[in-house]
Amino acid sequence: LVNRAVAQTPVTPSVSAGGAKPLTLQTLSAPVLGGTGEWTTFTIGESSIVPGAINTLTITIKPSVTFVPGQTLTVFGLTGTQTGDNARLPLGGVSSSLFAVANVAQLGGWTQNSGTLVLTVHAGVTVPASSDTVFTIQLQNKAAAQVAQLPSIVAPQPQIMKLTQDSVGVLGAGGGYWLTKTVSESSKVNGAANTLTFTLRPSVAVGQVDNAVISITQLTGTQSDVAVLSGPAASKFTVAWTRNTGSLVLTVNAGSSVPNNLDTVFSVVVTNTAFARAAVTPSVSASGSKPLLEQATNAQILGGTGSWTTISASESDTAVNAVNTVTFSIRPSEPLTAGQTLRVSNLLGSQTADTVSITLSGSHSTRFSLDGVSARGSWVQNTGTLSLTVAAGQSLPNNADTVFAVQLKNKAAAQPAVLPAVHAVSPLFIP
Repeated sequence: LVNRAVAQTPVTPSVSAGGAKPLTLQTLSAPVLGGTGEWTTFTIGESSIVPGAINTLTITIKPSVTFVPGQTLTVFGLTGTQTGDNARLPLGGVSSSLFAVANVAQLGGWTQNSGTLVLTVHAGVTVPASSDTVFTIQLQNKAAAQVAQLPSIVAPQPQIMKLTQDSVGVLGAGGGYWLTKTVSESSKVNGAANTLTFTLRPSVAVGQVDNAVISITQLTGTQSDVAVLSGPAASKFTVAWTRNTGSLVLTVNAGSSVPNNLDTVFSVVVTNTAFARAAVTPSVSASGSKPLLEQATNAQILGGTGSWTTISASESDTAVNAVNTVTFSIRPSEPLTAGQTLRVSNLLGSQTADTVSITLSGSHSTRFSLDGVSARGSWVQNTGTLSLTVAAGQSLPNNADTVFAVQLKNKAAAQPAVLPAVHAVSPLFIP
């Protein structure tokens, strides 16, 4: 095939088959025909975070395809400097001669307000895909402290390269960003007590002398009106909690600080929402004389949902009218305890009629029960649904697969294969 002349969003093909042995429609393994490239490398380092100082930014890039003369690329988000607009900003560094303005090498175009640097590949040279291209620019830091900025890069034409953001902040001018910003939780069960543990490390140390106030936001959906800190660093902070906005505000106490050479770890216990809801990704920032950039933490929490580490199905017989043993292997991300309900759905097309108590088999069938009878579930034919409940004294572990099977009679005529789905319904919801 000949690729499209302009960039487009990649597409994911699907495949199916008709005939006496129809095959179900399924998507293939990867998107194709996108017409875009990627950045293998994009980093920016800086020489000074002192307010008002001349700051040498070292920019390192590597595209996934070679850039030819005339290719443009744009670095933006370098905001807050005192360096005015300059259509011929000098470039330095070992690769600076690869870029030019009006055929004059080692120049780029600079716009102060948007913090944008526009570069054009010089005539007679290329930007390689096989090695890093390194160049520098000099900008004057803001006169007052500001949070660090997270620049991005994009190549708009003629070779389209998708936008990529640097993960390390620059131009903080007395402020900074978060080197470590992680969160974990102890439970995803609806209505359960959930210990949220935060680990923070800023790029610059902040303390009470800096009037440092750390804000963690987006902790929405809990049932908790009060938040009490625990853990190694709990005594460093005075806490203010707002339930409806999910805002945890930590004022650094007198004599305390949050260092930049080791992690600060603390926890807070909340009560999860009573119902399943979308998980949230908290953000963290800091105000004061050394402000820290607002950045998202590493994980989604407070969703009241889990996920499946393992979910697979196999069958013993594909012949029409055959009695078919369908075997499932599942492993949840969180242990599923006694009373948890599950549903296996989309087992469509069988001849097995509704059964209030259908027999289960397999290695771990006794982990389920129905009305106190071990290794039983309930079956609804027209929806192809097998409903299960974890038996008293049993659980489905999150460190090993649970394997069970059910016998269903295949359809009398050929049909495309179906793709079963497994859901944990209550109290833990796993879609």
